[in-house]
Amino acid sequence: MTDAMMRDGRQVGPVRVAVALWWLAAGLTALIAFVTFMTVADKLRWDDMPRVLANAAIMIVLAIVTITHFGRGKPVARVALTGMAVYYVWTLIIGVTVLVAGESEAPAVLVLVEVARTLCAVIAAILSFTTPARAYFRLHNARAARVKATIIAGWAWLAAIAAMTVIVAGTFIDSLPSHGRSWIQWATGTNAIAAALVASLVLCLLPAYAALVRQFEYGRQWARITLCVIGVFLSLLAVIQALDVFDDRRPQTLDTVNAVLGLVFVAAVVAGFALSFLPAANAHFRRTPPPEVPQGGDYHFS
Repeated sequence: MTDAMMRDGRQVGPVRVAVALWWLAAGLTALIAFVTFMTVADKLRWDDMPRVLANAAIMIVLAIVTITHFGRGKPVARVALTGMAVYYVWTLIIGVTVLVAGESEAPAVLVLVEVARTLCAVIAAILSFTTPARAYFRLHNARAARVKATIIAGWAWLAAIAAMTVIVAGTFIDSLPSHGRSWIQWATGTNAIAAALVASLVLCLLPAYAALVRQFEYGRQWARITLCVIGVFLSLLAVIQALDVFDDRRPQTLDTVNAVLGLVFVAAVVAGFALSFLPAANAHFRRTPPPEVPQGGDYHFS
């Protein structure tokens, strides 16, 4: 029965439930964001509003696109959402810590909403790796193959991701409690906790970045374009950061290490970019058949 459903492009049971849970988690996230915004709205400047609203709009679009592609069996979406489940667990721990310390400005009931969101996300992530779900997501590349040209280029992209992982991990560790600060003092602070939240979010989503490489090796054109666009954008940021650090007469050790790793990232991106458009790689991308599971077709939920 499960095999017949997958051949027809229908979602298997665990995937259907996981999709519903992810939509529920997305709705709860929107509720949390709205309540948080209303709590701190009087402290925001009017010139900050466009940036806040733009960020909210981007997050909504990303959530809709990711959950939709998850339902259509795209492995990258599964990895990205699993990373978000881990991030929700982390933010819940911080939220409970702040509440216990009596420093929370948001209503206490908001923590219960965060608990519900985290449970939905964790259960959905577990369901997406059950045996039927794994078989469903494997269908995406059932008719595709990896070739030497894209595998070699993939190693270059993975080297870039490895350099970025070390940079972000170092930044995250550096932002954790230190110099005698307790966990509560750290969690109720501002600068350190903000840096830790950003770094942890990036760390949680880096596996999805790596999953792009796998799809690239299978000849997915959208993965090649995404890798190149992200790589070029982050390379520009890395070069700017390196110039700032090397221009500083007394840079911090971590900043120097990150600058050097940033240049390693740039070198790996340049290699990956060049290898991705060699004739052998181009031929593979032209030959790769479309995914097995219908992308954008109607889904039967029975």
